[in-house]
Amino acid sequence: MSQSRHSSSARPAILYLAPLDLSRPTTGTATRVLQFVERLSAQYNVHLVYLRWPSSPDLAAAESHLPPGLASVHPVPGHSLSYFLFSRRFYRTACQVLAANSCDVIVADWEKAGWYAVWLARRFGIPFIYHSHNLEWRRHLDLARKDLRRLPLVPWTAMMERWAVRHAALVTAITEHDARVYRRWTAPARVLVIPAAFDAQRFYPAAAPPAMPPRIVFVGNLHYQPN
Repeated sequence: MSQSRHSSSARPAILYLAPLDLSRPTTGTATRVLQFVERLSAQYNVHLVYLRWPSSPDLAAAESHLPPGLASVHPVPGHSLSYFLFSRRFYRTACQVLAANSCDVIVADWEKAGWYAVWLARRFGIPFIYHSHNLEWRRHLDLARKDLRRLPLVPWTAMMERWAVRHAALVTAITEHDARVYRRWTAPARVLVIPAAFDAQRFYPAAAPPAMPPRIVFVGNLHYQPN
């Protein structure tokens, strides 16, 4: 199911690939992606394609979490296998969006989206940006210390991650440490460091310090050991 929203032909257009469920922004990753997409939609026509799990709330409730300024929204039914390996429906939906809209660039959120972006970029002749969150293969290796089921994902993830980085027109990293690894896989000039941050005025708009000591709310997936 897809939904067209607002668009302006005068603005550049982006196909944003997010292989995670944005209808339940209860994790740090989903929250970060939604904030980033919202900022992009203020300057570009953003066509969002994302995976949606069977256990998600009804579509109307799910869409209420998404930024209102998106050009179009395309939730794709998904499950664990399609998340970790490949979803034909996700790829087909992205193809349909590119066929119906003149997009200037593809933004791929980490290695799973990069896997699709390489094929889409070749098929439609559009450059893509690999927008990383972590060194994903290293993250799976760290998690495998407590959950051996993660171990088989390490070589698969490393292959996808390296392939996406090598073919991307631009690679963004959130730390210099990650960027050093990416520079081994592609031209150093293609790697840009954009540190993770948040808008202090938006998330802490109080004019004066509170009477009580400030409290912090941490949003994170508790299946991830560091969280």
